[in-house]
Amino acid sequence: MAQVGSSPGGSLEGPALSHTVAPGDTLFSIARRYGTTVEELMRLNGLDTFLIRPGQVLRLPQGGERIHVVAPGDTLFSLARRYGTTVEELMRLNGLSTPGLKVGQTLRIPAPRGEDGS
Repeated sequence: MAQVGSSPGGSLEGPALSHTVAPGDTLFSIARRYGTTVEELMRLNGLDTFLIRPGQVLRLPQGGERIHVVAPGDTLFSLARRYGTTVEELMRLNGLSTPGLKVGQTLRIPAPRGEDGS
């Protein structure tokens, strides 16, 4: 469950978003739910392992666009699925006229939508 609260130590501007880990949650499923990456969740939470436990509270990235660097095998379709958006939105946001990507290319990723679809 996502919650909004004040950020610890005031190190972030605005409220911090958090997720309380439920049984069956994984970093991958949480990252996918909130439109971020496992690496970003690990960085924000100082994790050096993929292991998380029920009841653990994880910090989530602030809203706003994210950046993705294209890796081998990435396609607009796979990135749209990963980040919960559409190929069309990725193309529009990045000014792309064709769906081809190049390794190392930087893409803007739209902010995740709320869980209610808004």
